[in-house]
Amino acid sequence: MPFTPFHMGAALLGKGLSPGSQSIVFFGACQVAIDLEPAIKMLIGYSGSLHSITHNFFGMAVTVALCGVLWSWAQKQAWWGQGMPVLSKTSLWDTAWWAVVTHFLLDLMSHSDMGYGSSLWIGIEEAEGLAIALGVMGLVSLAIRWLSRKVIGGVQALLMTDRRRETPD
Repeated sequence: MPFTPFHMGAALLGKGLSPGSQSIVFFGACQVAIDLEPAIKMLIGYSGSLHSITHNFFGMAVTVALCGVLWSWAQKQAWWGQGMPVLSKTSLWDTAWWAVVTHFLLDLMSHSDMGYGSSLWIGIEEAEGLAIALGVMGLVSLAIRWLSRKVIGGVQALLMTDRRRETPD
């Protein structure tokens, strides 16, 4: 699966289901971090498994910790205020875990070199389809949230207008 685009479907689903505790930008950064291992191995022409160091349970925990600590440190720096999101600790760790675990699961479904008996392996095309479906579900969820806020806000505005009319001067 390409490095980040298909994995971002899970980011949209996370944002749609829990908008206050998920950061799409940080999710993308975690995707790049976990895929540094396969990227380097491809660049140097490595012929063994591309997914071994960062794509296991220990590697996932290390990736989450490094991403969280680095992002936390970076957002305290003076240069960070250039449009990058400042995340709460909850958002930071929720996003990091969601990003790394969904990445691992999608890679387990799409790459036969992942090991673990490849019990979830379904093939790259099917895994990409699943990732797109996750993104569509996330977009639908975000659209429903947006529309419900607009409708509720409109109803509240109408109710306030009606109350003002009923109040004697």
